[in-house]
Amino acid sequence: MSALNRTQVDYFSLDVEGAELQILKTISFEMFDIRTLSVEFIHDAEGKDEIEKFMTSQGYMVLAEVTHPNWLANDFIFVKNSFINKYLSKEQILELKHIISARISNSNVRL
Repeated sequence: MSALNRTQVDYFSLDVEGAELQILKTISFEMFDIRTLSVEFIHDAEGKDEIEKFMTSQGYMVLAEVTHPNWLANDFIFVKNSFINKYLSKEQILELKHIISARISNSNVRL
């Protein structure tokens, strides 16, 4: 991102079949304003709880956990707290989670 002279990213997707946490730890979250991330968790050696713990420590909340019984999706959707809290109340965040849950078809979504 530095090479592109970009510090703000609206959406970042990370799916590298097992090194997600290792890669997340290389990102300077102080330098880059990444508003939303989807991060696959199923193959990561440290496990999904460690990914969630790390991202929470970086100022993100889990907006949704998208899974599919045939392993077609196993992702966290993280949103930067400062971004979502700037525009939405807690009630609106809960409503957004409800809308996301209703719109993801053929998936299991934990909010």
